[in-house]
Amino acid sequence: MSEKGSTTASELSPVVVDRHVHREKLLELLEIAAEHPELDFKKTTDLGKNSKKSNLDFVKDALAMSNSTRGGYLVFGADDKGQPAHDCAPVNPAHFDSAMLAEKVSAYVTGHVEITSQVHTIDDRDHALVYIAPPSDGVPHMTTKEGRDGNRVIVPKGVIFTRQGTKNVIADSADLRRLLGPFRDRAIAEGRAHVDELIRTLTHTLSGTAGGVPILLDADMPSFTEALHSNLGSGNVKRIERFLRAARRDIRFTPGEDARSRRLHVLDKLALIASEMVAAPDDPLFSLTLEILERSYNSTGFTDIYSSQISNPSDVSKVRHFIDVLTRIYLIGAAAVRENSPAAVRMVAMVPSLTENETFPSWIRHGIVYASRANLLPDTHAAGGGTLIALARQLAHDVPELAAGVVQSSDQGGLDPLLNDLATFDVMWCIAAVAASEEGDAIRVMYPSFASVEEKYGYAILKQIATDAAMRRSLAPSADDSDFARGLDEVLRLASSESFKYSTFWSRAQNMPAVRDFVAQHRQNSY
Repeated sequence: MSEKGSTTASELSPVVVDRHVHREKLLELLEIAAEHPELDFKKTTDLGKNSKKSNLDFVKDALAMSNSTRGGYLVFGADDKGQPAHDCAPVNPAHFDSAMLAEKVSAYVTGHVEITSQVHTIDDRDHALVYIAPPSDGVPHMTTKEGRDGNRVIVPKGVIFTRQGTKNVIADSADLRRLLGPFRDRAIAEGRAHVDELIRTLTHTLSGTAGGVPILLDADMPSFTEALHSNLGSGNVKRIERFLRAARRDIRFTPGEDARSRRLHVLDKLALIASEMVAAPDDPLFSLTLEILERSYNSTGFTDIYSSQISNPSDVSKVRHFIDVLTRIYLIGAAAVRENSPAAVRMVAMVPSLTENETFPSWIRHGIVYASRANLLPDTHAAGGGTLIALARQLAHDVPELAAGVVQSSDQGGLDPLLNDLATFDVMWCIAAVAASEEGDAIRVMYPSFASVEEKYGYAILKQIATDAAMRRSLAPSADDSDFARGLDEVLRLASSESFKYSTFWSRAQNMPAVRDFVAQHRQNSY
């Protein structure tokens, strides 16, 4: 439906472009229920050898999406509201081989267009999810030959297709200035690489000296990671403390994209420090890092009273800062899961937050509420907001140091380890929040973003919470077993309800034997 509708440039897209094409990603995109610059729904297509027009239309769609700064997704088999297109001919799964699709498109440009695709069945309908990557060198693809269907030219020679809102268009001069932004950024990054190389050389040189390796705010993430590991390994706490003091000055919210860009680089470094310390949650460095992240979160001065919608650009940018911080909190929480540190999960998640007269026992719930009101999360239609899990996965792909060794490539199958860690963290904080709250406060204190992924990602942690008393004590020291029974029951009830929006269909507690038995034993009138 790329020739209909419009999205203005000022709107913030809810589409998380993380290169994945697995089933959970398709469900996430369908739930958005609207097209965006990075997302185009198609009811059907025929990409067989005899369908010249359909093949050329695909070439045009793919090139426009590729030249859309971040790339994006085409979804075949769904209408423009993300619903299965049962009124149209089904797609043929054999036509969606990734290499075959890439060959079709690359035939019309110089160089290669990266395409990844998978076919999934949703509501008895095959859906093809196709990811089209942006140009690897930052230079937009220009067509090198003409594509005709009879007398009609569908793909002209010598043009650059791009997206304007939800439309495919031939780029004009204004579009070209925007499209060349990644090339400009790449050139700047290449110049910056020489500086980073000097920093890395200095890091190697100083790694064996008594003075230790400097930890610099402006270092790139590989250099910073190496310097941090060197100082942690040598026990040079003072250098890390000096970095944290410097970060405290740079992490306060100030408006503007340049300020945000610098702030994000510092947030990444703080998230890395905290992630490295989750195995020792009693270490003062861990507490100090979380304190600085909390100060950053609260530095917006945001005092909006209750509203179902936040549209003022200034307030939206402040809420966006909430999500910037919490996305990194999720990756720290995932690291705590990997280190089997429920105490660190509690410390990371259960940071109280207050806006005007609304008090939240967890900043995660606070951020989800306000981001939902500002339409900043992928699932803007859900009462509880969207999914920080998806945003954290995208960040881990962009900054792999924040999830070293657990970022799954787009062509791997099976259980996604990073998604598993993020979903597990989400389950843990939700249950801890309810267990530590008063009866009837479930929806106020938490929202189960994990309902957006398949239930298999929750089995292990739900069973562990139900059977491991030591974990329960670490996760919520003030709660007893009856509180946890209530937490398991109420969180899974809400997750089951919310999961219908994502077609993941989570079970309630009575359908999980270990959880059912624990709830029945410790909660009166549970079933």
